[in-house]
Amino acid sequence: MASFGDDGFDSNAKENQKESNALPAGDYPAVLVASEKKQTKDESGSYLKMDFQIIRGEFQNQHIFTNLNLWLAQTDEKKKMAIKIAKGQLSELCRSVGIGTPKDSTELHGIPLLIRLNVKENGEYGMQNNVTKFSPMPTAASAKEDPVVHVAGENPWA
Repeated sequence: MASFGDDGFDSNAKENQKESNALPAGDYPAVLVASEKKQTKDESGSYLKMDFQIIRGEFQNQHIFTNLNLWLAQTDEKKKMAIKIAKGQLSELCRSVGIGTPKDSTELHGIPLLIRLNVKENGEYGMQNNVTKFSPMPTAASAKEDPVVHVAGENPWA
C-alpha cells in the first residue's frame, strides 16, 4: 500500500493531466533517421516503420514516427487501398529526397526534406501527429517565388 498523503491525489488538477506530445500542424524540416520492415500485429503482412527527426526550429530533435503498409496480404479491397496509398506516399518521399529507385530504405536516410504534419485525436493515445505529405526542402530562391510555403516554428530561408 502507498499513501497519497492527507489530501489524497487530485486526478483532476491540471498539472496531473496527461499532456500531448503532438507537434502543431505544419511543415517541418526533417530527415529520416531510421527505418525497418515490421510484421503487422495480425501477421497478415508487413509495413515500413519510419522515424523522422526534426532538424531545425522550435521542435528541433523531436521525432515523428509513421508507417507505410507496403506489404499487406491483398485479401480485401481495404488492404489493397492501404497498399496503394502507402506506395504513393513512398513515391512522394523518394521524389522529395531525389532518390528515384531505392533498393533499400536506408538510401532515404539523412537527406533533408519537409514533412507536413496534421494533428488527429486517437482515443486511447490522445492527440497524435500524422505525416500527410513529403516535399523537397525548398531553396532560398523557391521560397521567394512561393511565399505561401510555411515551416512551422521558423523561417528556414532567413
